[in-house]
Amino acid sequence: MYYKILIIVIFFFNRSAFASFEPVFLSGRIGKEVKDKFGASSIILRIKQTTNLNSKGTTYRVPISETGYFEIKLDVYSAYTHLSFEMQDSIGKDIVYNLADPNWNPLKQTFLFKSGDSVRVDILRHGYLRFSGRGDKRLNCQAQIHGIIAIPDIGVERCNELMARKEFSAAAKLRKNLTKTAICSRLLLLETYRDEIDSIAFQMIKIDAIYSAEMKKIQPLVNWQMKFGRNTDLSQLLKEEVAPGMDRYDDEALLKSAYYADYLVQNLYISHFINGGSSTVKIFEHLYGLIVRGGYKQELADKLILVLFERFGNEYFDESKSLINEALSYTKDKKYHMLLANWKAAQFEAYAFRLTDTIGKIHTLADYRDKVVVVDLWYTGCPNCVSLNTAMANVIEYFKGRNDIVFITVSIDKDRNKWINSVKSGKYTSEGTINLYTSGMGQNDGLIENYNFISYPAQLIIDKQGALISSNPPRPDVENNIRSFIDILERNL
Repeated sequence: MYYKILIIVIFFFNRSAFASFEPVFLSGRIGKEVKDKFGASSIILRIKQTTNLNSKGTTYRVPISETGYFEIKLDVYSAYTHLSFEMQDSIGKDIVYNLADPNWNPLKQTFLFKSGDSVRVDILRHGYLRFSGRGDKRLNCQAQIHGIIAIPDIGVERCNELMARKEFSAAAKLRKNLTKTAICSRLLLLETYRDEIDSIAFQMIKIDAIYSAEMKKIQPLVNWQMKFGRNTDLSQLLKEEVAPGMDRYDDEALLKSAYYADYLVQNLYISHFINGGSSTVKIFEHLYGLIVRGGYKQELADKLILVLFERFGNEYFDESKSLINEALSYTKDKKYHMLLANWKAAQFEAYAFRLTDTIGKIHTLADYRDKVVVVDLWYTGCPNCVSLNTAMANVIEYFKGRNDIVFITVSIDKDRNKWINSVKSGKYTSEGTINLYTSGMGQNDGLIENYNFISYPAQLIIDKQGALISSNPPRPDVENNIRSFIDILERNL
């Protein structure tokens, strides 16, 4: 009898734990202008823990009816959830765009939903979302805040003009004041909703409004430093630009912010260069050490580590690979530990692709066991893909006659005839390559989604046992990189 009672109590407790958060009901309509622009048959919804462009989140592809209608019930596991609205351009380059932001941003625009929300969203044009229903005040407030651009295009243009004339002080002052003005406007708008939004959400939106703008402000600073050199006046100005704001506040809203962790990691990265850090040191390892020894609360440190690997793990592949197991041991929060483990699986385990060639023959990764596999990913109309192919022709010639290495190209073109014609042109592929196709899946192919490739060309190097060597090797078409690329291949043959 005792055991029966215990089982019932445990079962009741677990059901209560999972039932504590009501689902979010979301429906909406995509306007004709948006449908015609993207030609998409579905809307992409992502539940996000972080907002950098390399963060995939939990993804839902929701079908759109002929009239533009969609609906979904989202199960959520916390009181507040950040959700992004995205759409894939099926007409142009197959790129995924954020529907809340018609401009390019270093972070994806998200909306803070609350457990139990039941709303309709009308997306009448790119960058224009309007909500109605339970939770609409909070969501419309965020849509209006997103509409206040941190640094408008005309401001970016003027900053670039001033930088070109080496009027560093004027450029930095303009960028700072434009950001300050945008933040001020956002907070004034938010204040008008104070009595209509619960206090926790209000603070989270406030922090997001600040740090999404601050992220846009600091994003180009490393490029400025590299382009104009270690000019003393410029360096001092840039140091002032990345001075931290609300660091280390013991504030739940700060921890749960969609943008703060991404901002802080980017800030650490930029500060390394601006404060005289060398580009030859192990940058990723250095940033990891700053986070682990930085005195952050454990959960925030866990989130920062996840962002670090998402944001820079591919760029600094060897360093991130050497640290990933240590990072997983360090990370205590179950949510961030799971996301980091998923990132590891996607990045360091070669994806078992299954693709067809020009005559319809299927090729798999297993077919090339005991060979080093080099994969180039491209699309028709990509100028840098042409440049990479020109450089790769020299690499292929270097290894000509060897049977322990194979060179594969994968096109994300949706139109098979376009792909075939591009292969025949010789602009995108070289003699000696095996040319494969995603059968019209484009960005939706498992190979592309696994590595979260969002720009092209891209490359993979896989070893003889089928393990990933790199998903971001040094591009052979970039000056002085071809020798480094060849060295990686020779080390693994």
